[in-house]
Amino acid sequence: NVLQENERLQREVARTRADDAQIRREHATALASDAIARAEDAKLRAESSRLRAKDDELRRQNDRLAEQLQRAILSDAADDSVEGEGLTAQSWTSLIIGVFLLVWCCSYTGLQAYRFMHDDKHDLDGDGDFDASDIREKVCCGLSNKGLKGLAVVFLIAGCGFGLLYKAHIIQDFLAPIAMILYLAVVLGWLLYIVVVDHWDQMMKGLTGFLQLVEDVQ
Repeated sequence: NVLQENERLQREVARTRADDAQIRREHATALASDAIARAEDAKLRAESSRLRAKDDELRRQNDRLAEQLQRAILSDAADDSVEGEGLTAQSWTSLIIGVFLLVWCCSYTGLQAYRFMHDDKHDLDGDGDFDASDIREKVCCGLSNKGLKGLAVVFLIAGCGFGLLYKAHIIQDFLAPIAMILYLAVVLGWLLYIVVVDHWDQMMKGLTGFLQLVEDVQ
């Protein structure tokens, strides 16, 4: 009985040791899993910190861009003003070309008015006297009252639209290229007109001389 009890105790001890070894292995596994979980948690915390830092940097960049945009808007508003040295090179170019076109239009209109007032052929409608119809035929290209009213309405609407677009800072970017195109068109057209008129006069003088020579021969 003593031997049997001793064997039973030994088996119990062996089983207890096996259970203890199993518990130790499970404990080691749990510790390893906990270490892995802690490492993952640390990694997630580091990623969260990196994302927070990146978000803060993006917010600072957004604030800087918003500030630069505000400064650019204020700078554009200051450049659009016509006070002293606030004009930019583009504004000066537009202003000079606009003044040149205005002077040219006024000069051309004055020249036509002078020619009209000092021309003996005022009676354009052939009624024997010089009246308002002759002035309309010369100045207004023969348009009726209805046509003149229509043109006045178109010019009024166009002027109001131009004023609104200018006040909204929309048309300023297009004024310089449009003024440059008009300036080049006027200069080139003027040169072409001078050349064509000069050649035409020379041709007409030659033709007149030839006709005079034919009459003399006859």
